[in-house]
Amino acid sequence: MDFFEKFPTELREKIMTKLNVEDLLRCSLVSKMWRSRVNSDLVWRRHCRRKLFTVSTMEKYKEALFYKYNYNPESTSLESLCLWRLVYSVNRALMQRWQDGQWKRTVFKKTPHVYCLDCDEEYLTSGHEDGSIFVWSVHLWKLTEEVNDFRAIQCLLKGTPVTAIRINGQHVLALQKQLLQIYSMKDDALTLVGTWSYELGEGIMDLTQQAKLLGTKFDHWYKECLRNYDVYPIRKLKFLAHKNLCFASVGGSAAVDIWTMDGAPKAYLTGFINIRNIVENCGDVYIISGNSPTVINRYCWTENEADKVISVNGFKRIVFGDEYILAIPHPSDVKMTMLWVWNMSYRLIRSKVLSSAIVSAVATSVVVYSENYIITVWNPKTDMVLRTFSVGASVGFMRHAHSTILVLFVNASLDAWDFLKGKRLCRLYSRLEWSGDFRELLWLNPSTVIAGGVRNNIQLLRYFYFI
Repeated sequence: MDFFEKFPTELREKIMTKLNVEDLLRCSLVSKMWRSRVNSDLVWRRHCRRKLFTVSTMEKYKEALFYKYNYNPESTSLESLCLWRLVYSVNRALMQRWQDGQWKRTVFKKTPHVYCLDCDEEYLTSGHEDGSIFVWSVHLWKLTEEVNDFRAIQCLLKGTPVTAIRINGQHVLALQKQLLQIYSMKDDALTLVGTWSYELGEGIMDLTQQAKLLGTKFDHWYKECLRNYDVYPIRKLKFLAHKNLCFASVGGSAAVDIWTMDGAPKAYLTGFINIRNIVENCGDVYIISGNSPTVINRYCWTENEADKVISVNGFKRIVFGDEYILAIPHPSDVKMTMLWVWNMSYRLIRSKVLSSAIVSAVATSVVVYSENYIITVWNPKTDMVLRTFSVGASVGFMRHAHSTILVLFVNASLDAWDFLKGKRLCRLYSRLEWSGDFRELLWLNPSTVIAGGVRNNIQLLRYFYFI
């Protein structure tokens, strides 16, 4: 008789949660009964949480990882694996690719110098020095090799770099100086559907008809207008494409313009103090404003207005994650070097005094932040520091890739680090390969890194499991 069966269910599960994965797999081989006990969502969910593995990652990447499980509901031999054991298996396979530094590199066709890029996991769009934009059909999840299938168009200001670009479904937003342009992707072509100029002093000035009438003469006409207005813009335009809407505001201003993607005005929000950024997180749009205090305003879709949800003293940079919202010091905020953490209900969880105002941070189920060259892994709920380690030089940039993997920009090199082990896994690009502003030239998700300006090319690294 199996003595383990005499234990209450709660006690059996408590014991198994203390075992490591290798021991669990051995237990599952003892008998069908033991396999059934090990095959518990409660047990495997704990292991997934420790590794920061998620269900969404499994659903999106299991096909790309060639993870196959033949499920037959009529079979009486063995029950199917529980959800969280599948989550662990798929995420572990992807994690192993990162740890082993195994990727497949794809180099795009030669293009003019890349200034910016964006991706929606189906299409990649890039803006270039000569004023052109390219839209690439990358099909990241389908593993196609035909990434050189692209559409291109010359923007309205020839020879003027595209300094920022966003893609949203079938629309591409491109910025030249303060001239915001919206292009629609239809019938394998890019068509101009909306244009506004913030340099001419009229935020809702629609220039689309003027561009169609003047054609190739638009560029000369626009520059003459600027000369007549004697405008010398120095504030960068902040804009965002989300849910078929375009949000735009000149940095430092008090108002936000909102349009539909077909160019029709929808709303005009005002009353802010020094707008600094417009960001999207978990389906919500946030407007960051203020110097001290820094204010986070959330856009309400039904009321067409923005409500203040968080206010924090000091000149802060805001970092959004799936579970936390962080406020970290701006370099000019030297006298108030505090890190603040809220949950997604906007309730303050914890604050922490930092030793430096030069900080980068990411938020997962824990908070990872850098102070110069020291990385700290901190659990704000328990106020426990899980690990600290040195990366050898000042961190200019960090992003969360997958599980415990960080992508760090250190000494003009792009590296992958495991933040729980404090170990550098591999160097993605060295400083000799990289050129351009890495903040506008890097896009990543749990299985893919896209970088522009690397040896004057766009390059794609994929961590899929290739047979």
